[in-house]
Amino acid sequence: RNLTLPTTYHPALSPRAELLKAVSELLEGAAQGHPDALVDQVMDEALSVGCLHALIQDDQVTEVYLNGAEHLSYVKRDGSVHATQTPFSSAGMAQLAAARIVAGMGAQLGEALQFEGQLSAHRVYIDLSGSAGPSICLQRSLQQATLAQWSQEGRCSAEVAQQLTSCLAGGGKVAIASRSPLAQAQLASAVAHERFVGRRAVSVGLSYALGFDAAWLALPCDMDALMSVSALTPEAVIIADQAGFDGALALEVLAAAPAGLMLTTARSAEAAMGRLKRRALDAELVKEALDYVVFVELNAQGQGVIKELYDVAQGRTVHRA
Repeated sequence: RNLTLPTTYHPALSPRAELLKAVSELLEGAAQGHPDALVDQVMDEALSVGCLHALIQDDQVTEVYLNGAEHLSYVKRDGSVHATQTPFSSAGMAQLAAARIVAGMGAQLGEALQFEGQLSAHRVYIDLSGSAGPSICLQRSLQQATLAQWSQEGRCSAEVAQQLTSCLAGGGKVAIASRSPLAQAQLASAVAHERFVGRRAVSVGLSYALGFDAAWLALPCDMDALMSVSALTPEAVIIADQAGFDGALALEVLAAAPAGLMLTTARSAEAAMGRLKRRALDAELVKEALDYVVFVELNAQGQGVIKELYDVAQGRTVHRA
């Protein structure tokens, strides 16, 4: 009961074996009659960040969301979502885990209640203001391979990589269609890091971070944000899937931008084109806003693969993998 426990545990590291052994011996007497699972939970919470530790270390987990001490969910590379009830024994232990993550980010608690930063391979958002415990969001940095690397790895043909690179280099616009948000995110990240680094790029409505370029700005998903994009004089825009009237407005914003990407949910490039035309209420607006629609899927290894390329001007699919 008089143990002084670590207060600056870094989740990217593991506790020293001798420390674990010493604490195990001290707890052995008090643990009599308690289930092993409960003892393990106490150990995890006392010496690390509890159940978050394994999720941080698992490279198959791309996103982790903790809502107080009661609800934990995480997303794997295959898109599956998992949930855990009562991940921490109390709100206080969840707050302690959050404090250790803040320390691992190199920040100080002080009077601040919100934190944002980098921890190992994760982008981290923490809010300590909740009475039921902290809110924590951990997002693993997305793969940032270039289109040339996609081609080398067999994830798209050299011809498609060249077409997309030339299009974007000349100020063209591309819609990324997919049934997988992860595949879509991987390709959007690859394009952004190949063509938009160091340029003023504005993203609207994305649920994930493409990267950490100082010139990039993220806006929420609403009509006001879309209408304010031009005032920011972007050199490129990236717009998430929009519905209703916002869909037509999104295409108008993209048409006026110097370069850009649009994301849409569809089962093929042609289906995405049909969906965009319906939302635009004007087929000519889609032609004005876009040069290509590319359809991407995940392979068995959780990597995005370009399956189709649709040329908007020609009105047909020009490549199928």
